[in-house]
Amino acid sequence: MPPTPLVLGTVVILVLISMAAASSIGVLSRARALATVVVVAILAVPVGYLGETFAPAEGAAHEGVGGGGSPEKGQAFYAKSACPACHTITGLSAGTIGPDLTHVATVGATRKSGITAEAYIRESIANPQAFIAPGFTSPSSMPGAQATGQDLEDVIAFLMSKA
Repeated sequence: MPPTPLVLGTVVILVLISMAAASSIGVLSRARALATVVVVAILAVPVGYLGETFAPAEGAAHEGVGGGGSPEKGQAFYAKSACPACHTITGLSAGTIGPDLTHVATVGATRKSGITAEAYIRESIANPQAFIAPGFTSPSSMPGAQATGQDLEDVIAFLMSKA
């Protein structure tokens, strides 16, 4: 995540305070302290705005297949988790309690209006009660947050490969 003007503004303020303290005890001349603060301010604020200008759009890290996850690691995580007990993926698992995930990257794109298949998969793993797939009962029997952090990214990449 690039530095934001708020973060850099905080840095400038901290530098200002430390420079003021240093000049008040005679370690640094007031002129040098002021010059340092001015230089930091001149450099920090534009860098913060450039960071925001060139930062990825909201959610961009999760666009495309898997948002940086590894489909291979995701498949390994899926296979060792409780997922196969409830979900079918042809050639991998034959669970019947939850929705078939064989073509989830295609089907997921049609489940909820206005969100991508990837966003649907992410939401379904993080909050299974957010949307109940047609033909399944509410509330969902799937516990939430079965995968988090990099495991979540990997499982999403794996499921996104299921078109």
